[in-house]
Amino acid sequence: MSREQSNMIKGIAILMMVWIHLFVNGTENCHYSLFLSSVPIEVYIRDAMNPVPFFMIVSGYGVTYSFYNKRIDIKRQLRKVCLLYVYYWLIMALFSVIRYFYTNDFNFTALDLLGNITGYNTSFNKEMWFLFPYCVIYLSSSYIISFLDLVFDSKKRVIMISALYIIVFGLSKYLYSYMFAGSYVQALYFPIHHTIYLLLSFSLGFVLYNLLNEYKTPHFSSSINFLLLILLFVLKCCVPTSVFDCFYAFVFVWLFAGIKINNFVKNILTVFGTYSMLMWMTHTYYSKYVFPDFIYGFKYPLLIYIVLVLISLVTAVILKRVLEPLTKHII
Repeated sequence: MSREQSNMIKGIAILMMVWIHLFVNGTENCHYSLFLSSVPIEVYIRDAMNPVPFFMIVSGYGVTYSFYNKRIDIKRQLRKVCLLYVYYWLIMALFSVIRYFYTNDFNFTALDLLGNITGYNTSFNKEMWFLFPYCVIYLSSSYIISFLDLVFDSKKRVIMISALYIIVFGLSKYLYSYMFAGSYVQALYFPIHHTIYLLLSFSLGFVLYNLLNEYKTPHFSSSINFLLLILLFVLKCCVPTSVFDCFYAFVFVWLFAGIKINNFVKNILTVFGTYSMLMWMTHTYYSKYVFPDFIYGFKYPLLIYIVLVLISLVTAVILKRVLEPLTKHII
């Protein structure tokens, strides 16, 4: 899978992210028109739109490539994490000021501020929850890949990694949902639990690299891959549980790697992939925290979605041009 394909997958993932945060359960203030068993069709589509496993699989794939080509550099990784946090802090500060003056309803404690600065508890923008777990995994990635490469036989990697994940995540879920339920420990354990959750997707990126390196692409034509991808998407829309999201994303990316994308679509997805990080950091400030009435004021789901995508993209472009020269002097 090429860097260009990885970037396109990130473009798909950010488009999914915008959708999943807009249409949560069908109670939003907009004109739903198509229903299935009293549930808006947009909510069914949402069940196939979990973007986090896509981002983590691409990350795991890229780190595995660097590992096998001896390009993992802890200094570069630290710089990337520092840069990510600097962007996060600057954007959080900007939108927090706007939120304070625009909504006049933005209160927080010193502990809240500390949690948001570290990314351990992102209460100012809850959709940033996977920033801290991602950084932990990314900084530990050379050890994770070394372990996976050493322990798991190439022919059984998916089965073995999945079995280990089910055991570890099941234990973590039990601790989080039952043993620590209702206590302060649960809040402290939340990022640890999600780090374990993200590990499977990251590990599947490792599996995907080895799979594509051995077999190149799925043994089907581009047209068959595309049809299978559509079928996979429709099936996932009918399965609301998130248990299979990692495996769904894995198969999706595997099939996508074997599809010939025309230049027009390729260019669009590449643009969204390029600005995906900044769109992730900003889009819910518009739709949830600062300007929800404006966004949902467009009433029709598809129009709401297009407006938020475009606003987030324009914001990302502006922020990149403003912040990129600034961060070069900081880091």
